[in-house]
Amino acid sequence: MSLNNKLVWRFDLCGTKNTLQVGDDYFNLKFKTPGLLTSSNTFQNGIRSAFFKETTAQAAQRDAIAAIAATGQVFSFNRFMIDHYNGGFAMNQTELFDDRLNLLYGVRSTKASEHTSYSYGPVVGAPKPSECKGTTPEYAALYKVKKDVSAFVTYSKTIEPSFSVDYDGKPLDAVEDTGYDIGVKTALLDSRVSSTISYYDEKRSHLATPDTAKQLATGNSPYYFYGAAAESRGVEADLNITLVNNWSLIVGYSHDLEDKYTASPDPTVLNQPLGGVPKDFVTVWNRYDIKNGTLKGFYVAGGCRYSSSARNGNDLVGANSNNVLMVPSYVVWDATVGYIFKTKTQSITATLDVRNVFNRLYREGIDAAWAPPRLVFFSLRYKF
Repeated sequence: MSLNNKLVWRFDLCGTKNTLQVGDDYFNLKFKTPGLLTSSNTFQNGIRSAFFKETTAQAAQRDAIAAIAATGQVFSFNRFMIDHYNGGFAMNQTELFDDRLNLLYGVRSTKASEHTSYSYGPVVGAPKPSECKGTTPEYAALYKVKKDVSAFVTYSKTIEPSFSVDYDGKPLDAVEDTGYDIGVKTALLDSRVSSTISYYDEKRSHLATPDTAKQLATGNSPYYFYGAAAESRGVEADLNITLVNNWSLIVGYSHDLEDKYTASPDPTVLNQPLGGVPKDFVTVWNRYDIKNGTLKGFYVAGGCRYSSSARNGNDLVGANSNNVLMVPSYVVWDATVGYIFKTKTQSITATLDVRNVFNRLYREGIDAAWAPPRLVFFSLRYKF
């Protein structure tokens, strides 16, 4: 279950215009995983996801699980994992000097937890309850150099729960992320052509990296090194063109300049590139709104995502810069159909989204996991 809400209050204060936004994000997820309780009182996961691709080693593991099941045990022993997140925020925007300077400032509070239970217990290696909480700031400034050109800078700090544990049940620390962006925005031809280009720098701390030696020595996984830190730098750009009044084209591009571990208790990781970070990433998106006729209010949109090849962050040979496993590049297509119904005081938007339209098989992310197959989402949004 997830809920989110936001209240907006516009007011004048000491000759300035202000827009205050206060909101809350909440979700509570419960995962049920079937498995079996082994003779050593450990939980054996017996499920395979819809996008699981079996290797020879994994086939052997499946045969081993089948052998256990043949003893009379069945996958009737369940693990329940409950993820809980609650985050509140308060942000204010102040307009100064006849709207030439806009300041944005505020705070966000985060509280997240994960709790694991079983059909009955005790279970050896059961994950310990984990929790993270904190309050972080966010600041931004935008200055209009000319009517159609603006310069901006942003700074933010966030706390990201990991919701992961090692083989012994020890939770991973929450990741702290601190970053800034500096760039330029343009709005030309009465804002029919707008663009943004920016430079970003991001620092992440309290990271966990795989302890491959311990995993090989014990035959169990995962185990981690704790307390690593990393930095990423790059440039981002986007171009938004209104081709006609009801047809727009959006192109986005990001280029990674540098990404590496700047601190780690594992010397083989220090100064190595991060996994799952493509050098180049491109998005192209079209949207067409129907503003006349019997289909007035409907809109259709579609586009693609391109990612260049990226380094796998969790492979056993990845620590050696001369022997690196790479995730192949990919192109994936997405599409949307929506309908907007408006009155004088409110609007309702119904949207049908299709991700990975052609059901392409590809890998993504730091662990090179199989990406989801074709997904279909339906949503309703009410605004008043």
